Amino acid sequence: MNISELSVKRPSLIVVIFITLTFLGVIGVRSINYELLPKFAAPVFIVTTPYPGASPSEVENGVTKKLEEVLSGITNVDIIRSISQEGFSLIIVSLKTDADIEYSTNEAIRKIQALKSELPALSKDPSVSQISTSDMPVLVLGMRSAMQDYQLYEIYKLRIEPRLLRIDGVAEISLIGSRPREIQIFANHKKLEKYKVSILEVVNAVEQSNLEFPSGSIADVDGETSLRIYSKIEDPQEFGDVIVSVKPDGSKVYLKDIADIADASSEPVSIFRVNGVDAVGIEIRKKQDANSVEISQAIQQELKNLESEFGDIDLKFSIQQDGAKIIKDAADGVLRDLFYAIVLVSFIMIFFLHSIRNALIVMITVPLSLIATLIGFSIFDYSFNLMTLLALSLIIGTLVDDAIVVLENIYRHMEMGKS
Repeated sequence: MNISELSVKRPSLIVVIFITLTFLGVIGVRSINYELLPKFAAPVFIVTTPYPGASPSEVENGVTKKLEEVLSGITNVDIIRSISQEGFSLIIVSLKTDADIEYSTNEAIRKIQALKSELPALSKDPSVSQISTSDMPVLVLGMRSAMQDYQLYEIYKLRIEPRLLRIDGVAEISLIGSRPREIQIFANHKKLEKYKVSILEVVNAVEQSNLEFPSGSIADVDGETSLRIYSKIEDPQEFGDVIVSVKPDGSKVYLKDIADIADASSEPVSIFRVNGVDAVGIEIRKKQDANSVEISQAIQQELKNLESEFGDIDLKFSIQQDGAKIIKDAADGVLRDLFYAIVLVSFIMIFFLHSIRNALIVMITVPLSLIATLIGFSIFDYSFNLMTLLALSLIIGTLVDDAIVVLENIYRHMEMGKS
C-alpha cells in the first residue's frame, strides 16, 4: 500500500497525522532562535602577538618564526600564513576540513604557553582566537550628548553600560571612538633647565603622589582591621602642588612651576562618525544561544528609557546596524510569499478547475506543510537565519507546483470516470 492509497483509504489516520505534526511544529517554533547567519565556525584560528617598537624583521625573527615552528606541529594543520609588520605579528592557521577546531585551538594554546619564555621580553603575550559568525555584533549604536567626551565616557561606564549588560542575552559590549578622561601634563623644557630638574624626576613625582596600596593591619580583641594608604589625587588642580624636587637650600620645586596641567580627553585610537558627526560607537554582542530579535527589542526599549532619564544632557542613541531587523524582514518575507502563494494557487484552482474544494485543500495543506518543517528545525537545532529563511521561501514554490500538479491530476482522473 503506497502513500496515495493509504491517504485515500485511511483519511482519518491522515488527519490525525497532520494534526499531530501541526501541534509539534507549533511547539517547536517556540524554541527556535533568530540569527543573522547560521552557526558556523571555520577551521581557522588566528594568533596575534603585539611587539611594541619592534621593526618588521625583529618581529619576524623574534616572534613569528618561533611561533610558526611550534604551530606547524599541531594535528591536522593545512596551511600556515603569517604577517610580520612593525610592532605586530599575525599568524593565520588553516586546518583540514575534518579537523576538530576546539581540540586544535587548545593544543595551540598549550604549545604557545610552553614557548612564552623564549619570546622577547618586550613582546606581549600571544592571543589565540577563532573565526565564528557568532562574534558579529547584533547591534551597532551611535551615542552622542551635549557633554564633553570624557564626561560622557564616565557616565557611560558608571551608569549606562551596567544597565545594558543586565539585559538577558547580552554577552559583551565594546566602544569605538571613545575618549576617556586624561590629565595631561606638558613639561616646559626651559623651566626644567632653569630649576635643574629632569623629566624622569617629574614622572617619578607624579607616580608616587597618586598611589593607593595596602600598609598592613591592626589586630585587637575584636578582630583585625586592614590599613591602606590612599594618596589618590581627586582634583586635577592638586597635581600642581606635587613636589618634584627639593633643593639643598630647602626650596621646593612644584609641578606647576615647570609644567602646564590640563584636564582633557585622551586622543582617540579609533574614530566613529554618524552622518559626518563624531560620536561614540557601541557594539553589542550576544551570548551563543540567545535570540537576536528579543535582545534587539529589549535593548531598544532600554535605550528609550536612558534617553528619557538623561534628557538633561541631551543623550541620544542612533541604531547604525541592527542584525535583528534583517532577520525579521526576511521572516516577514517568507510569510508574505506564503500568503501570495496561497492566494495565487487558490485563484488558479477556482479559475481553471472551477473547484472551491480544491482551493480550500491548498489553503490548508501548504501552511501545514511549512509548520511541519519546523519540527526538523527544533530537532536539528536550526535557527531562523538568512539561509534557512531563503530555503523556506524557495520551498514554497515547490509546494505550489506540487499542489497544482497533484490536484490537476486527480481532477483529470475523476473526469475519466474514476472514483
